Amino acid sequence: MKWVLLLLLLLISPVLAKRPENVPAHSFALRLPADWVSPEPDQWCTPEGTISLVWSEVRLKKPAAQWAAEAQKHFPGSLYNKDLKLQLGGQPAWLYVGQHGGRIQRVYLTARADHGVVLVCTCNPSQNFAAIGIVQEILNSFRWLP
Repeated sequence: MKWVLLLLLLLISPVLAKRPENVPAHSFALRLPADWVSPEPDQWCTPEGTISLVWSEVRLKKPAAQWAAEAQKHFPGSLYNKDLKLQLGGQPAWLYVGQHGGRIQRVYLTARADHGVVLVCTCNPSQNFAAIGIVQEILNSFRWLP
């Protein structure tokens, strides 16, 4: 799946990245920490690269719940949990947490109509508790755009 490639992109440490002036338009909005930098339009991280967030938007060909269930089969590392349910922007969402390449991976999937969003947060194991707090703030700001 496309998000597996996104996970692999996060393994590269984007320490020298610069913050772009504008975040590209999407079907959703997020509020990111002011000191985060972006090596790519849909990839952000802490200045030192210890916590990263990348996202992708996909057109769904299946119901959202089926799409999310199938996504866990393609997780590249070992899963710590399966199919935690939550909401993002008032829509059902799913969370998978695991480890790959020495980093903790938190994969969030949500959808509205036939439009899916995959958000992947990675961090060093020593940053896991900090990442949970930071990512929760980011997710609380998640809003679907009209």
